[in-house]
Amino acid sequence: MLLTQLNNRESEKIKETLILIFKSRIRLVMDLTQNPHSNPTLASQLPMLERNLFITGRKARLVLIEWLKQGSGNIEKSELVANLMKKRKRDEFETDK
Repeated sequence: MLLTQLNNRESEKIKETLILIFKSRIRLVMDLTQNPHSNPTLASQLPMLERNLFITGRKARLVLIEWLKQGSGNIEKSELVANLMKKRKRDEFETDK
């Protein structure tokens, strides 16, 4: 890689700068995907990696919204939990005698 040709101090500064830029761009893309009023033409202006992240984030947001609209419904207890509850009640009943 070209960074290895630079001295250690320069390559560290470049590495830190690239990491900061990457983090800020990822945050920007994440914010754009969560904002329902963001401009849809913005995705076409993003680089390929960011565009793919944007599209995937939008799809995930829509799936989450649909899931939240459906609600959780009734959550049934598992057979194992039901058996443990029966055993606990039986034990309590037997200790009361």
